[in-house]
Amino acid sequence: MGNLKDEIFVINFRGKEISAFSATELAMSLIEGANNFLETKNTKRVEVNIKDQHSFLCHEYLHEYLKHGNNEDFLNKLNLKMSNMQFQFLLYKETSLSPIQRKFVWYQTNYSKIEEAVLFPLSNSISTGKLINLKRCHSIDCQKFFLGKSNKKWCSDNCGGQIRMKRKRIRDSSNKIYLNS
Repeated sequence: MGNLKDEIFVINFRGKEISAFSATELAMSLIEGANNFLETKNTKRVEVNIKDQHSFLCHEYLHEYLKHGNNEDFLNKLNLKMSNMQFQFLLYKETSLSPIQRKFVWYQTNYSKIEEAVLFPLSNSISTGKLINLKRCHSIDCQKFFLGKSNKKWCSDNCGGQIRMKRKRIRDSSNKIYLNS
C-alpha cells in the first residue's frame, strides 16, 4: 500500500470526483486561505462571501494548531466537528500490474458546511505530518503562516530584511545620540 505522505485525497460531490489533492497541496491550501484572511482582514467590505468565511476559518484553525499543537483537547474538538462528515478509503490500481494504492475520499453533500472544507484538509495535513513545520512570520506587520525549518523566523527574505533594517536604524540612531552627548 502507498505511503501515507504521498496519498491522494479526493473530494466527491454527488457521486463525481471533483477534486484530487496531494497531502502537500491540502496543507498549502490551508496556509493560502489563512494568509488571504490576513491580507484582507483590514479591508472594509459590505458583504462577506464564502471565500472570506473559508479564509477566516483557515486562519482560526491554523492559529489554534500553532498555539496548542496536537494536544488531546484540540484533536477531540476536530473529531467532534468531523463526526458527521462522510469519509472513506478506496483501494485502486493504476494498471493491472501496478501495486494497490488507496485514496481518502470526502463525500461532500448539499448540506456540507464551509467549515468542513477546512476540516478535511486540516485533518489530513495533521495526520500526514505536513503541518509539523508550520510557522508564523515574526514580522509584526506580516504574521503570515508558512512552512519552514525550525530556525526560520520570517515567511520571506523581504520580511527578514525589513526587520533587520529596522533594528539597524534603531542601533544607528541610538549611537548618534550617544556620540552627540
